[in-house]
Amino acid sequence: MQANCRKQATDSINIVRYDAENALPFADESFDVVLVDAPCSGTGTIRHNPEIRYFLSEKDFMELSVKQLKILQTASEVLKKNGRLVYSTCSLENEENEAVIEKFLVSSENFTKVAPKVSDIFLTDQAFARTFPPRDKTDGFFIAEMIRHYRK
Repeated sequence: MQANCRKQATDSINIVRYDAENALPFADESFDVVLVDAPCSGTGTIRHNPEIRYFLSEKDFMELSVKQLKILQTASEVLKKNGRLVYSTCSLENEENEAVIEKFLVSSENFTKVAPKVSDIFLTDQAFARTFPPRDKTDGFFIAEMIRHYRK
């Protein structure tokens, strides 16, 4: 990520890495943007890592989705009002992507899903972004974006 920032000539991005399954060492509402690059099954990378298919079971997807939701909830606490929460995986599985976001939105009423700012080809009918290996000639990725607001 640091290399990507340098390539883009950005100097206003501070990158930190913590285990967000546990409380983060930041005050609530500390950040304008939070990126959750969630640990996942990696099914979107099977073309480069074909062995993945032999080591995954249904139980893995359930365990990962629980972990992903916990990380998303913890990370959301440090986001400022009107801040953006971006969730991303390299998984093609609904259980790790759309289902996690829908559960998060039900339990976190101060967040609204918005369509990520990507080329229209990547946008889904549900306002998420996805890449598909056969269509896009790339690995499979999922992106969801949410804005934090406060309802009265």
